[in-house]
Amino acid sequence: MMSTQKRKLTVAILTTFFCGDALALNLSNHALNSSSSSQDSSISDSSYANSSPEYRSKAADTVVVDQVSKQINRQISNIITNRVTYNINPAFSALTNLGGGAGDERSAFMPDSLWSTFSWSKLNNDGNAVGKFDTNIYQSTSGVDKKIGDFYIGTSLVYAAAVTDFLGNNHDAKHTVNITPYAAYVINDNFFLSALSGYLFTNSDPTFAEQSNTHANVSEVDFNALHVIDNWFMKGKIGGRYNHGYTRTDAIPGGKATTDNTDSWTFLTDVSGGYAFENGIKIFTGVLYELSNKGGANVPAGFGLDDNSVFYYNAGIDYSISKALSLGGNVQTDLSNSAVDLTTVGLNMRLAL
Repeated sequence: MMSTQKRKLTVAILTTFFCGDALALNLSNHALNSSSSSQDSSISDSSYANSSPEYRSKAADTVVVDQVSKQINRQISNIITNRVTYNINPAFSALTNLGGGAGDERSAFMPDSLWSTFSWSKLNNDGNAVGKFDTNIYQSTSGVDKKIGDFYIGTSLVYAAAVTDFLGNNHDAKHTVNITPYAAYVINDNFFLSALSGYLFTNSDPTFAEQSNTHANVSEVDFNALHVIDNWFMKGKIGGRYNHGYTRTDAIPGGKATTDNTDSWTFLTDVSGGYAFENGIKIFTGVLYELSNKGGANVPAGFGLDDNSVFYYNAGIDYSISKALSLGGNVQTDLSNSAVDLTTVGLNMRLAL
């Protein structure tokens, strides 16, 4: 379908032949001014995708910040699941409970376990020529927690650095810090609830756009399940994630600073299964499904927020070296996002105190 601006320009050209140059010039200027106005009014406009590198850089920056936030929550949520499942069913671990009874013997103020994970993620949308970007995300997450009866209480600290290669030769840097308290409640040997709520801060310094700071509160609540048959196990979760944030962008020369608010939610379900060997090694594979709204983000089509329904495939290995120490690794990649490709490789460590 022909756009409004194109129709106006066509009318201007035809008018040249029928009504003279003066009227044609007036209509042409009106069409061009309308096009410029529509570009500046909202980057979600379809015309935005063909606009200046400044606007496209801001769109790519929004997508990367969104993905970093989601990656942080996925990682923390998985750590909580693994931590609790090691304790609620001894058969899940090839060894006896990993630190399961430490809480009864230590000081009430001392944590039961330490954990840490490092991941590298590759995010790109090579298929979209007008907004092509490649991003490497380096994320380090550490936490401590304690078991008190049927409850687990802990907190985590995250640092993530994202480097974006935009349009082939420009490097945008983003730095994110996050602190997230979390808790879990064990219902029985097969079911437990988990919840987390954290604060996230991201500083972005795009090549073409102005520097910006993003503040966000991200919360998630999940219902988790675990079933073990001999050495085979199956895990699953169903839950929801809510993100409220705002981004303040520095003023351009002669302008003023702007603030954008976003509210987004994600419905998620995760199913995985695997086998635990007698020597402490576990292998697993599974699928994560996330259904999200766009959260009001001003991002044009093709930049990475188009597909609000995405499947992720993951596989990994975990090795219980002793009753106190467990190491592992995993890989995850999206299966259905047509706008961007996201692949993550992670290394994990858990230590019972």
